[in-house]
Amino acid sequence: GEPINTDTSPTEVVWQLMPEAPGGLIAQGNGLFVSLVKPTTSPKVVAEVGYQPYISTNGRDWTPAPSRIPASGRSLIFANGWFYGAGEGVPPNNRLGVVVRSKDGVNWDKVYSQGSNPFTTIRYLNGGFVATGPFGVVATSRDGKRWRQQRIKNVPAFYDADYFEGEYLLTGDAMALYASNNLNNWRDLSTENLLGFGPRILQHNSDILLLQTDDYLYIYHDKKWTFNKLPNDDNRFNYYISKLTPSSED
Repeated sequence: GEPINTDTSPTEVVWQLMPEAPGGLIAQGNGLFVSLVKPTTSPKVVAEVGYQPYISTNGRDWTPAPSRIPASGRSLIFANGWFYGAGEGVPPNNRLGVVVRSKDGVNWDKVYSQGSNPFTTIRYLNGGFVATGPFGVVATSRDGKRWRQQRIKNVPAFYDADYFEGEYLLTGDAMALYASNNLNNWRDLSTENLLGFGPRILQHNSDILLLQTDDYLYIYHDKKWTFNKLPNDDNRFNYYISKLTPSSED
């Protein structure tokens, strides 16, 4: 048969099937993997304790931290040498928006706890932290320790944040799209063209910003919005990715 040639200098990424992590919130940094695990309760019972951190050095073997974090986590990231978790407090303060952080996944500090609504997302974007939640809540920070919260009226909920072409962007319900170049003053860019239902998911490359809803993909390019209806089959993921390629024209 034909000889088999072996590439002695492969450039492809080798993937391994890893065991399932303990929880759905996972971040990696400082040589560690951290996962936050929701307490097990009845569906109608509010947990009276915070999420349980699990630590791993290889992504396979996990060890629970000695104590829980003082929050119910909704989002987890790693930035500037710290793990950051955003969510809500535990009873009797379970409606407070809370941000906690840790260097090792074991010892957590509460760096923000205020307001009357939980956070659902935290992002680190171009040197700034942005945490968003329901009822137009957005909290921002430059150093991850000192936070400033604002509430933008007439927005039922913010779902995501991004940084594109020199501005921070917030997307949410009620066709909401807001922009700021300083994390303090937000301009309303909402448009009736953003009619798709469901969470707004942001992604971009160097010159195209994509905003995905349940049924539509909105494309922001050259300061203009266009939109296309997403396929209703397995091709919708490939279609979405194709729009991020530099050669995509339509």
